[in-house]
Amino acid sequence: NRKGLLYLNIQKYKEAMEIFTESLGAIKSRFGEEHIELAWIYQNMSILHLRLFQYKEASDMIESSIAMQIKLFGEKYPGVAKGYIEKGRLFMDQEKVEEGELYMKKGFDLATTIYEESDPIMGLYHLKLGYFYLEQEKC
Repeated sequence: NRKGLLYLNIQKYKEAMEIFTESLGAIKSRFGEEHIELAWIYQNMSILHLRLFQYKEASDMIESSIAMQIKLFGEKYPGVAKGYIEKGRLFMDQEKVEEGELYMKKGFDLATTIYEESDPIMGLYHLKLGYFYLEQEKC
């Protein structure tokens, strides 16, 4: 998964997809269909599909990631908040403003129940939400 992220970050998307796909197979064969590493791979694959403008695939992957994390840890889990925010970004990229706002706020609101306001991750989530509103000229 880390090697796939490296390829993703240097925009070698074909190589990233190959690594992520191999990782999925290896994790599933070793640990079964329910393992947190699968959720992280799904989330990374959603980013890859988003960068390739493959919105349906990106949506499927982020939904799989969120569902896996909820099943393993419950909804009040940091990765679920991040997943909702990423899903909001996915809708934003498709100019589906209402859905984007719904998921961005859902992720942000969930994060406020998990983290202290002074936690650095909250700064990042404030920034993402602010950027969303700036794009929509709501501030």
